[in-house]
Amino acid sequence: MLCLLNKDEWRELSPIYSMLSLYSSLLLTSVLAVGLFFFIRSSVKERPATLRLSVSSAHLPQRIGQHLQYRGYKIVRVDENRETVIFEGKVRFSVALLILLCVLSGIGVACLELVLSIQLAEKWQAHWNLLGIVIAITATGVFYAHGASRMEQVKLVAQPQDQLLIIGHRDELAHLQRSLNLVGELS
Repeated sequence: MLCLLNKDEWRELSPIYSMLSLYSSLLLTSVLAVGLFFFIRSSVKERPATLRLSVSSAHLPQRIGQHLQYRGYKIVRVDENRETVIFEGKVRFSVALLILLCVLSGIGVACLELVLSIQLAEKWQAHWNLLGIVIAITATGVFYAHGASRMEQVKLVAQPQDQLLIIGHRDELAHLQRSLNLVGELS
């Protein structure tokens, strides 16, 4: 359709198409910013999981306890009636994920500021761009480092028929399973 327009008709429609493309870019960038916000927020959520093992050796609970103590967990409670041992330890944040989240937030704010600077060319000051990026990166880093560094618990629960139930953070249980070559159902 645009190819069939002469120069005068194109000049009349050109500002309309330009404004539509800017508004659609602003809309898409805003949707991406919302997605980035929820991605950053979900990076600090707890992800509890359960690992169910069949105990083939009497030494398996001791090996698991030693492994958890090696990883910095300490026994905080032993309930002999329920055959439960609770370990607690401070989990550190992932530096790689911290860097990724900071880079993504910086890129996201840079894209949003680019669209806003095009949209509001005469009102937008260029020095706000760098300030917004620095604030976004700093806020993301502080939010993630503070939210991801927390106390975690791992519970060992002895069950009938030589079953052992381990309840804790999904990443910790996956590491435990890999390190001790445990075969079990992680859910």
